[in-house]
Amino acid sequence: VLKEERQGTYLAQDGLRYVDEHREALSWSDAEIALAAEAKLVPELTRQHENAERERNDARARADEAKALVDAKRTRRQDTEGRYKAVEAKRNLERDELEATGIEDASDQALARAANDVTTLDGEARALDEQQRKLGQGEATLEERLGQREETLTGASADLDAREKEWKPNQDAWDRLR
Repeated sequence: VLKEERQGTYLAQDGLRYVDEHREALSWSDAEIALAAEAKLVPELTRQHENAERERNDARARADEAKALVDAKRTRRQDTEGRYKAVEAKRNLERDELEATGIEDASDQALARAANDVTTLDGEARALDEQQRKLGQGEATLEERLGQREETLTGASADLDAREKEWKPNQDAWDRLR
């Protein structure tokens, strides 16, 4: 009987030693479920991060296109202004030549052509100014959106990093326990 009692005591002692040695692992009984829930967040955060990058790249592309369009319009406007100034200079030169000849009555044809050219080029310059203003506003809007997308991307990246830091040690501990 004493032998049986001693055997029972040894078994109880072995059980207590096992529980003491594996106490941390036993408290992790729901760790796999919690780790799985945290791991499910990673694909969504990754998707959000990729969407934010894609939106940022799209916004950059649109901003670059708008800048190129603004530059093209600016060049066209400058060309128009150059032609306008050339026509105006030609008209002034012709007027000076006419005055130098002493003829008081200028040729209606020459003056009408020059005035018509000046009016046409002035209208083009005004139209280009308006287009350039509108493109500048669009460019500013796209730059603002780009800034917002970059902030979103930064936030998503930080959130992803934080979540990975939270669940990675738990994953490593779980992998060691297996």
